[in-house]
Amino acid sequence: MFVHNALDMYATCGDIVKARRVFDKTASKGLISWNSMLTCYIRHGLLVEALDIFRGMIRNGLQPDSVALSAVLAKARLRIGVQIHGWVVRHGVEWNLSVANSLIAIYSNNGKLDQARRLFNHMPERDVVCWNTIISAHCNDPKVLACFEQTERDELLPDNVTFASLLSACAHQGLVKDGEVIFHHERGVWN
Repeated sequence: MFVHNALDMYATCGDIVKARRVFDKTASKGLISWNSMLTCYIRHGLLVEALDIFRGMIRNGLQPDSVALSAVLAKARLRIGVQIHGWVVRHGVEWNLSVANSLIAIYSNNGKLDQARRLFNHMPERDVVCWNTIISAHCNDPKVLACFEQTERDELLPDNVTFASLLSACAHQGLVKDGEVIFHHERGVWN
């Protein structure tokens, strides 16, 4: 835990060199140490270095957990995201909402709606973040309203992000009447 705290302190103060020095001098690095160094690099926009740490984890026999996977996926480009997705599938990494949401976001943000939707449809469990991601991805797609209707069938309580995404989608598509219905629905949910 000391190593994690030292890495976090140096990262917070912006001294990546000292953080890396502490990391390199640590004899037995556990998952927490690797994750700390990885998130340190990501926090400072150093994705290449973060990916080196990610690969180092694997080379040293550690299986990246949802913390590492989600952190890298949040900043990675599509090509890296696809590679990580493949690695997750090949290695049977525990599938959780954080990793699934990160993968859906990376596919959605890069216009790969079919892949995002396929992932979404195979999720055993969905939360409001997952729904918001898929709704936002369909902003210019008439299917966006069907996505929202499905959240209601799943008895999931939408949040402000859900409604903002839906209203934005209605505006982009010129769906004034649908936008009004959603606006009144939102007021009913929060009153």
